[in-house]
Amino acid sequence: MARYGLILGTVCALALFAAPGCGDDDAPVNPPECEQIAERCHELDPGSGPIHECHEFAESGHTAAECTAMQAECFAACVEPSDGGGGTDAGGGSDGG
Repeated sequence: MARYGLILGTVCALALFAAPGCGDDDAPVNPPECEQIAERCHELDPGSGPIHECHEFAESGHTAAECTAMQAECFAACVEPSDGGGGTDAGGGSDGG
């Protein structure tokens, strides 16, 4: 009889752990306007500063209207750095003269 209880307890414990941890059905769904900010800023997020703030904002359960209001600011902040092919000349570059 004790063996039956052990087996039943093990099966119940496994059933609890088999439930998915991510993809919780009760989790709020981010509006597309927020997802656009999150996608644009995610890879560029250094962990602090304006890009990080935009990334966190977009994943914090805001409304579509709130995210729409932040899109211009966040899209301007979340831009990949230039590859060095342009920008200001710090001297030493050849400018034809």
